[in-house]
Amino acid sequence: MQTESIKDPGLFDRYASSVIAGHPEHFDAIEINGVRGTGEDSIEVDNKNPEAYSVYLHFKTNEKENRVGVLCVGDFAMRADALRYAQELKDEYPAWEVFDHTSPELACDRMLDVFLLDAAKEDTLEEAIDALCEYSGITNKDVANEATKSFVAKWPDMAPSHRLGLLEAWRDKEREARTEYPEPIDENEVKAQQYFGLILSGLSALEWIITAERDEADGRLDDLVEDIKARLIQGGFTIDSLEDMVGLAKPIQQLRNDIESENIDILIMSDQ
Repeated sequence: MQTESIKDPGLFDRYASSVIAGHPEHFDAIEINGVRGTGEDSIEVDNKNPEAYSVYLHFKTNEKENRVGVLCVGDFAMRADALRYAQELKDEYPAWEVFDHTSPELACDRMLDVFLLDAAKEDTLEEAIDALCEYSGITNKDVANEATKSFVAKWPDMAPSHRLGLLEAWRDKEREARTEYPEPIDENEVKAQQYFGLILSGLSALEWIITAERDEADGRLDDLVEDIKARLIQGGFTIDSLEDMVGLAKPIQQLRNDIESENIDILIMSDQ
């Protein structure tokens, strides 16, 4: 990492492939650490007050070939991005363990000076608060309102330096509150989990078919089993594969709906 870029809010560098260089067998683990510039054209690990986050690969120790310690493979302004990159590497190389040495990122640490300066230019205090909340991940504005409520009417006439000072005071209060920055939700993962639940529910219905020995369903059940086998053989069926989840969930859900309709018909007939 270049030390002059360590405080860059857009820092997002990924370069594991060039470090691995076709030899993943040289490594056995992934580490995530907070880092801070030392002012001496170098950086140091600092997980208490990090300025950025780095991902490292840990060598399988081989002193004869000078393979010891770790090598950096990614640098990020956001902890969540570092964690996500580490998980991507873990998915690609399942044998590697992941060690996260960082602490949950505080929302106040996302309120960088450059964003306070931008927010200070907003026409209203409400707009300034919204802008900073959006970037820092703060959803509860209680601390912001407590720190700034008496300045709402004064904001338009405040000097830029006074506006900045007010926003800095708010940031100090957020630091005292220890508000954690929420890690972003992977919508595809959420959907995949929903479909997975649907599949499990559908399989319960299939179990009922088997238990009841419904001959008329055997053909459809066989087709569904073959479909599942085909997906497994292709290597595309995993809980993280949304496309396969949807493809597998639809026929199971259709079969389940048919079963429920059939049950309703049976109940209606038994009442007559």
